[in-house]
Amino acid sequence: MSEGGRIRLLRTTDITSGEIDWSTVPFCTDEPPDVDKYLLHEGDIVISRAGSVGVSYLITRVKPSVFASYLIRFRPGPAVEGRYLAYFLKSRDYWQQIADNTSGIAIPNVNASKISDIRL
Repeated sequence: MSEGGRIRLLRTTDITSGEIDWSTVPFCTDEPPDVDKYLLHEGDIVISRAGSVGVSYLITRVKPSVFASYLIRFRPGPAVEGRYLAYFLKSRDYWQQIADNTSGIAIPNVNASKISDIRL
């Protein structure tokens, strides 16, 4: 990580409080070669897949940034209302499904495939 740069690296620890303080999100030392593929956009939802498994955040204000490897990015399509999905990701039903699909002892984790199997 570096103090200055063009692209920030959003990490799991940046979303756990429910708000993103962009001033604390570090810049990438090296910009990924295919950065456009990983850039976050307004309306994207990021979900923690390790450690704080299942914690999610709806991106509403975005700085040029990519997501770290322990985050899963979900980009809702036109048929899905992102705010509805974000509310669902706070529900008891969602958290029960996360608990049922989490593996690992030292570092709890869930993969994108298991996340995609969650019933709305």
